[in-house]
Amino acid sequence: MKIDKIAFGIFSLVLMTTMLSGCKKESNPIADPNGTITVSINDANNMFIYEGLAEKQYAQYPYLIIAMAITTSTLNTNFAMTACPDATNPHGSNFYNTGGEAANIGAVNGLGEVTTKPTTGYSVRSTFEKGHGYVVRYRKSYDQTDTSLDYYYGRFYVVDWLRSATTGGVIGVTIKYQGPF
Repeated sequence: MKIDKIAFGIFSLVLMTTMLSGCKKESNPIADPNGTITVSINDANNMFIYEGLAEKQYAQYPYLIIAMAITTSTLNTNFAMTACPDATNPHGSNFYNTGGEAANIGAVNGLGEVTTKPTTGYSVRSTFEKGHGYVVRYRKSYDQTDTSLDYYYGRFYVVDWLRSATTGGVIGVTIKYQGPF
């Protein structure tokens, strides 16, 4: 009789463990932070991450535009700056392949999981990876090497690739972005 109770107890424990291990835990999607924008970028269409007065202006150009795009041939980030007279006249001196840096923080479940600013790992060329989160940093200056100026931060998450309808090749990327962060 005692053995039957022990056997029944073991059988019940094994049955419950099997049933519970078959249950899949649902992950709750993390909501996008306030101020999140969804944008598609490619070689020709970029996204402005900063528009405003420069903390250190270039020559007679006090206004600065910093943009981020993707170089589709390499799937790398591409930053560019324009120093210009004002917001209504965005033509002036252009600084290509500079203006910001990105750090890949790895695979995440959405923009809301990009919560920390890394102290290392930033590069002007960071490869876009679908499902990964990134932190962008930049200085409000044409001179991104001026260590007397503070960094400003944004964050983005790679949602999906934009693909060519004819070739199926990657022609851009859709991201969720929030800045400042």
